[in-house]
Amino acid sequence: MLKLSNIKIPVRIAIACLLPLLAFTIIAGKELLERRRVVADMEAIAVVARAAPIIAETVHELQKERGSWVGYIDSREKALLDSMRSQRPLTDKALETWNQRVAEYSKNYAGTKFASNLAIAQKRIAELPKLRSDIDASTTDNQKVMEIMVSAVAGLLNVIETMDEMTENGRIIHQANAMAAMMRGK
Repeated sequence: MLKLSNIKIPVRIAIACLLPLLAFTIIAGKELLERRRVVADMEAIAVVARAAPIIAETVHELQKERGSWVGYIDSREKALLDSMRSQRPLTDKALETWNQRVAEYSKNYAGTKFASNLAIAQKRIAELPKLRSDIDASTTDNQKVMEIMVSAVAGLLNVIETMDEMTENGRIIHQANAMAAMMRGK
């Protein structure tokens, strides 16, 4: 039977050093994996954070267009019609920027809640051209306009709220919720 006293001293020293080294390697590996997870979380949050200003701009332009639509539908004044039509290119520009980013985000984050919320927002925004046609043809009312526009804006804001599902960091969750609440208040 092999006894520790029968093993040469250099081998005993090597064994004594190997055990703590092995424990240190396991602990360091766990820490490295944890940090990698944190970095992945932060990268996901950074995507939403970069999307937030684009969403805010798109929401702002949609709300301005909605306001001119509602005013026009109520009064049918030519000045409001001109205002409504001059707002459309601004909204279209914001939507174009948004659509470019959505394609990138959807591809990179397929299968996530973020991608799911992007798809819902896109579906709601896709209703806008028909709504514009109905307004131009005077075949819709303010109720329908508000329903579609509130739905489109809510879809965009839900994308921002996805941030709270991407991290456990309370400060980031709080800031994401505050930003979404502020934009909802607009």
